[in-house]
Amino acid sequence: MSREEEMSVHVSRWKESGLSIGGYCLKEGLTYNSLRYWIKKINAKAGSDPVIAKKDMFIELGSSSKEDFKGNASTFYNQSVSQPQVELTFPSGLCLKIYG
Repeated sequence: MSREEEMSVHVSRWKESGLSIGGYCLKEGLTYNSLRYWIKKINAKAGSDPVIAKKDMFIELGSSSKEDFKGNASTFYNQSVSQPQVELTFPSGLCLKIYG
């Protein structure tokens, strides 16, 4: 089996798996960049949209309510207001803070 045929099989199995590219690569012992390259190459050959998959472009965030935490809910609320629950710092220096 040629390298292109082998990677075509991996691309098909990845699509069917429901896993992220990274998750599939860990499971199959492939490098992320290699599989991503072949996905783009095979999609371009098939005339498909070059965007790989929405699941790899976004990170799903969940939320919690005060009731999800044991103890005093008002203590949780007061702490969440004074300190960010999530803080993201981008390479440009931009900092995004999300409070309770």
